[in-house]
Amino acid sequence: MASAGVTPLLLGLPDEIVIWEILVRLPPKSVLRCRAVGQAWCRATSTRSFLVAHHDRQLALPIISGSGNILTFDHRATAAVDDKLHTVA
Repeated sequence: MASAGVTPLLLGLPDEIVIWEILVRLPPKSVLRCRAVGQAWCRATSTRSFLVAHHDRQLALPIISGSGNILTFDHRATAAVDDKLHTVA
């Protein structure tokens, strides 16, 4: 039996998937706030796969590294010679 307020579709999904799908849709400033929750949240929102998934939904934004450098990454580029991130200074 479904509990009140929970969509039956979400009942069969692991919490990690539901949280991931919410986090990748948040605005960048909110993701930064989520990183302050704890080490696990910081690690989860700092992985390359998370950053790419989040960037897919925020196409107008660059990816910014922890060192303060602005980096660009176009994972859809078919002519790319390598898959490294490049500094745009």
